Amino acid sequence: MGGILLGRVIGEPVLIEWILAGCSVGLLLLSAKYPRLGLAPVLFCILLEGIILGTEEPVPEVPEGLIHARICDELLASGNGKRTTIDRIRYLDGDTWEPLRGKASVYLAVRQDSMVVPAETGPDPDDLRPGRFILAQGKLSTFDTPLNPHQFDYAAFQRGKGILYQLYLDPDLWSPSSHQSSRGLRIRSIIIRRSLIEKIESRISGSGSRSVLNALLLGYRSEMDTDLRQNFARSGTLHILAVSGLHVGIIYLLPALLLRRLKHRPLAGIPASIFIFGGLWGYAFLTGLSSSVVRAVTMCCIHGLALMSRRKVNSLHVVSLTAFIMIIIRPAAIFEAGFQLSFLAVAGIILLYPPLMILFQSDRTQGTGKVPDRPYRVIQIVLRWILRMVAVSMAAQISTLPLCILYFNQFAPASVLSNLLVIPLATVILYAGFGYFVFAGLDSIAVMDSVASLLSIVLKILSSVLEWLTCSIAEIPGAYIAELSLIPSQVILLYVCGVFFLVSLRQCTFRSMFHLLVAVVLLLAVSCIREYRIRRHQNVYVFAMQPETAIVLVDGRKSFLYGDVHLPETLDELPYELAPFFRRYKLEMPVILGPDENSGRDIGFANNPDTLAAGYTADDFPILYQPIYSPGMEGVFFNYKSIRMLVLRKWDRQFVSKLPDLDLDIIVLSDNPRVSADELVSHFSVSQIVTDGSCFPWYTREMEEECRRNGVPFHSTREEGCYWY
Repeated sequence: MGGILLGRVIGEPVLIEWILAGCSVGLLLLSAKYPRLGLAPVLFCILLEGIILGTEEPVPEVPEGLIHARICDELLASGNGKRTTIDRIRYLDGDTWEPLRGKASVYLAVRQDSMVVPAETGPDPDDLRPGRFILAQGKLSTFDTPLNPHQFDYAAFQRGKGILYQLYLDPDLWSPSSHQSSRGLRIRSIIIRRSLIEKIESRISGSGSRSVLNALLLGYRSEMDTDLRQNFARSGTLHILAVSGLHVGIIYLLPALLLRRLKHRPLAGIPASIFIFGGLWGYAFLTGLSSSVVRAVTMCCIHGLALMSRRKVNSLHVVSLTAFIMIIIRPAAIFEAGFQLSFLAVAGIILLYPPLMILFQSDRTQGTGKVPDRPYRVIQIVLRWILRMVAVSMAAQISTLPLCILYFNQFAPASVLSNLLVIPLATVILYAGFGYFVFAGLDSIAVMDSVASLLSIVLKILSSVLEWLTCSIAEIPGAYIAELSLIPSQVILLYVCGVFFLVSLRQCTFRSMFHLLVAVVLLLAVSCIREYRIRRHQNVYVFAMQPETAIVLVDGRKSFLYGDVHLPETLDELPYELAPFFRRYKLEMPVILGPDENSGRDIGFANNPDTLAAGYTADDFPILYQPIYSPGMEGVFFNYKSIRMLVLRKWDRQFVSKLPDLDLDIIVLSDNPRVSADELVSHFSVSQIVTDGSCFPWYTREMEEECRRNGVPFHSTREEGCYWY
């Protein structure tokens, strides 16, 4: 894993592969000649191989032209348009077809003036079924890198799935290809999953129930309502809607008990193992062979083989071997949140479940050794089951909590209660759903059709109860905590502290306690340094938002926003360009600097206490904010912490000639004001000119050329990303 991380930051891949391959061979020969070196050369060799696997090749540019590719995913709704994925891509270069590695996301839309306009007429679904080939005229473009601080790297996310390009298509610029359809294993699984989805939709009414069953049984969440998904997230039960280790574990639970009974009978155990493993991979096939299911099924198969080997099974070894195999097959998997969370959850259950059960046990739960009466025996069994469920849920939650805060900035304390209720219900739904698929597939027989109808009624009731439970728990006060923030160094130190804490529980020695104390001190030091930097944070940011203006002035935890951005009620509803930045620096909701739609006046401190926002004093606004309006002039002057900035939206030569000479640090040009750099330099003493995302590309190029001639530094947020001073 360390080698793969190093491979991401090291240079030219081809040269590195040859050098490191030679070093690996040399180290293996060295370890064979000098046995005293032990495993050190082998481990270093594995590190070098990790660097080779982690090195990424650059994505080549593709000229606009004719493209031939295969549809490899379903046609899904995307906003007002549609999207799908293509692979086996070839593009016409002169007279030859050149192949491309990787996949591409296809959006059925047209691009006009850098704006995506949804297609009015959708394509024929029969021509865009998985496995069919198409011919298209368009431009395969790479994904844009993040332009704002701490913004989600969508390009890296897509690369992790093997998607390297995106293609915007006009419905009139593509057609089915005469090439014969090709259906691999994954495409066949998608087609079968679609047929199962149609069976659910044909007998079960209610969009909520259908979407819950599609997600829980088949891992299909594309058509789920946003509010319903949010309820599952706030109740801490969103994981049951993503087919993963929980679902595979439920299916594998009963067969695993059978394998334990048959491990001393090889002749009976081998056929049973083949049948069980085939069933697990069949379930993975039905759910579209998603990465999470493949991980879980691989882990179950390794565990089953270990049981059949008549050896003592170490669960941590099974988890480690599964992770190693997954990384070898796809090195980019270690950067995915799903990969990290799934293995951390399993490792947390293995390591934390025993001490939690010891903590929960008492003389009352353990009993006195006497055989209790039947009612008390039933109560003990129920209590023991509840304690185990709570221990498993808490172990998974504790082990994944730092990563959940890092990636999702939220925590659901109610997940312990919700999982206690939801997981048994989901188990019943899972087994009832499998029965429904079997009987619905034989609906030509009257008896089977009747049983399928009965099971559909049961599934409808159970899914409605599940939906009601999650909604009720999500509405409990304190069930959901949002706007949390951690940085990667804090997450790493939290896990280091957790490891040393577990070591101290098993062997409470001076060395283990000293290591734990050092880790805690480092964690506190990093947290204090971060808090100090946040409180001393005083900068001006011009964000890259298209086609809007967004200027944020930061003073510790307070922030002030000027621009066209609509201010929501919570940080979660901020635009995706701004939300990660506000969470990372723990900023409060910004105060708007600009015209108030309700009162028609300006909010902000402009040497007039009457213009202050409600609940603020002049001490809260260390900003001189002065709007400039005339029939042909529109702009704003800021003086913030000795930073003098002028934002220009319109330019009036006559009005500007009456202004006093201004010594400015920054001039921000917004909405393509009709002014040249020569005029700006002649009227103002300026240190930096910035164009924001509301300026057109042609305007930005002309202004950059003029600034170069005048020797004035220039920055374009559209091309270079967020500007901060």
